[in-house]
Amino acid sequence: MNPVKLSGHTFLCLLAALLYLLAAPPVLADTIRLQGKVVHSLSREALGKVDVRLLRNDELLEQQFLNADSRFDFRLAADGRSRYVLKVTHADYPEQQLDISSALEAGTLPGQLTVSLGDPGADFIFKSRVLDRDTLKPVPETRIRSTNRQTGEVRETHTDFEGSYHLDIRAGYDYDILVYNRDYLKRNARISYCNDSLEQGYKYCFSGFTNVSLNPDGGVTAATTTNLLDRVEIGKRFRVDNIYYDYNKATLRADALPNLDKVQHILTDNPQLIVELGSHADSRGSDAYNLSLSQKRAESAVGYIISTSITPARISAKGYGESRLLNHCGNGVKCPDAEHEANRRTEFTIIDIDETAIED
Repeated sequence: MNPVKLSGHTFLCLLAALLYLLAAPPVLADTIRLQGKVVHSLSREALGKVDVRLLRNDELLEQQFLNADSRFDFRLAADGRSRYVLKVTHADYPEQQLDISSALEAGTLPGQLTVSLGDPGADFIFKSRVLDRDTLKPVPETRIRSTNRQTGEVRETHTDFEGSYHLDIRAGYDYDILVYNRDYLKRNARISYCNDSLEQGYKYCFSGFTNVSLNPDGGVTAATTTNLLDRVEIGKRFRVDNIYYDYNKATLRADALPNLDKVQHILTDNPQLIVELGSHADSRGSDAYNLSLSQKRAESAVGYIISTSITPARISAKGYGESRLLNHCGNGVKCPDAEHEANRRTEFTIIDIDETAIED
């Protein structure tokens, strides 16, 4: 094949076109709408006389002025590479800058943002340690991801060799916390602003943490807690409390579903788990009847969990009847109802681990 000869003019045109393509801005995504309000961090009441600016790489894109009954409303075509910041100012409060780039990248930007302004003295440093539930030894190199529920901001940190970490908590915001180590079950927790529901001075509620320590006056300028993690091991059992059925039936009652939903959440958060859900009976009734009923109940519970989008290959049902009693209350032994109740239980057991599904 003979090479194609280009004239000088054609070559220059092609070179100019190539340079234009290289210099062109990246393809923009669909337009994103940023809507929200600005409130006082303690009262949660909307503020007026607020200046809200949207910046890209420190350059002003748009500016809006809010009254107490108005909301900011920006339209943004994010390019995926720039840094986007909302700068919010009010004459009576310190300026607040929200870097929304992480929320845009993670897809956590809420439909309606809430920006809190107020006394920075109400902010605090949240400290916690991550420990193995069984050994109470620290779990280093554990990832901690906090997501601001009002702004979508995502921040990540890691535990040190003592299992310790800290988070900067700003007044007026709620945070979802994900604690993750590849050798353990993920742990979800939350730090919520709950001044409306508690006595004055109790500004925050904590869920998913152990041993929360507050100031003597009940306020939170600092908080110390622990996160207990469960190691992922084949054969490890977890009890599922309060799984209720109609008497002598395998029909799940409505009040059992919230705890089965917790199993579904665990399987969703930990895609490497393959588990068996086991149903256990007490010794009252014949062995054969209890074995049959417990199998049907286990199948009923597994059926519900599969209906919530869990792959059937990841969970199986097993009825044990009265073959694995936790105490001495076997056939013919008189026991109080409380001791029989301890034997009527539902457990899920890790029977396999899909190494290819483990998230780094």
